[in-house]
Amino acid sequence: MQNALYSNTLDGPSLTIVDSDDRTGVFGGTLHYQGINYGIVSGRYASLNGYQPPTVVTLIANNQDHGYFALTLFSPSRGTHELQGHCVRVTYDGVVSSLPGDFVRHA
Repeated sequence: MQNALYSNTLDGPSLTIVDSDDRTGVFGGTLHYQGINYGIVSGRYASLNGYQPPTVVTLIANNQDHGYFALTLFSPSRGTHELQGHCVRVTYDGVVSSLPGDFVRHA
């Protein structure tokens, strides 16, 4: 997984990935949505057999005042230039919504 900014191809959140570690498949960073930052509390990725494409990415991000995001993403390549998947937002007042989960990495 590349440390980079990933923008959403539709009207959804963006991701800033930092501290990715190919040995452990763990990363940190921030999810940004509607001017609010959600810290990634659990970010993991894995490739087939540990090193071949495709790559699967999962993450949970939260903001103490605004709730949680959960994302499951897929990349057909190990390079993770494009990520596609599902993004769910849950607020503390019980609102659950599905948002676009398609991301493109900025060079």
